Amino acid sequence: MLNHINLNKVFVIDIETVPQYSYFEDMPLPLQELWEQKTSLQRKEEQTPAEFYERAGIQAEFGKIICISIGFFHQVEGLQHFRVSSFYGDNEVEILKNFVALLKKQPKDDIDGSMVKKVYYEDNDLKRIVKYCQKDVITTAQILLKFKGLPSISSENITLVD
Repeated sequence: MLNHINLNKVFVIDIETVPQYSYFEDMPLPLQELWEQKTSLQRKEEQTPAEFYERAGIQAEFGKIICISIGFFHQVEGLQHFRVSSFYGDNEVEILKNFVALLKKQPKDDIDGSMVKKVYYEDNDLKRIVKYCQKDVITTAQILLKFKGLPSISSENITLVD
C-alpha cells in the first residue's frame, strides 16, 4: 500500500500535553473567563467550565507540552531497527528547543490520553508519561510497517534513548 515510502526518510512523532494549571480554579480570572467563553458550545448543558477543564491540555492556548517522543527507522546488519528519543520536562520552551535541535541533526497498556493530566499533576510521574508517549510512537511505526506489508520490528530491535 505504501511501497513508495522509504522508511529511512520517515520519522514518527507523538506529543503529550496537559493543562497549564492543575485545576481550573488555579487559573487567573481572565483565563477562566476565556475558558468559559471558548468552551461554552463544547460543554454539555449541565457541565461547568471547571468540570470541562480536564480537556484544556488539547487546547493550544490552555495547554502545555510535557513530552515529545520521536522515532526513526534505520537498517543495522540487514535488519530494520527503530530508535526512539524523548524530550520531556516542565519547561515547554526547553522541550521544544531540544526537539528542534534533534530535527536539525536528524501499544498502550498503562495510561491513556485522558489520564495524562492526573499522572502529571497529581502523581508527579513524568517518566510514566514519557513511556506512554514512546509507546504511541512505536505503535504508529508498527502500523506503518503493516501498511507497507512489512513485518513488525521485534522489541529487541527497538532502542529507547533518554
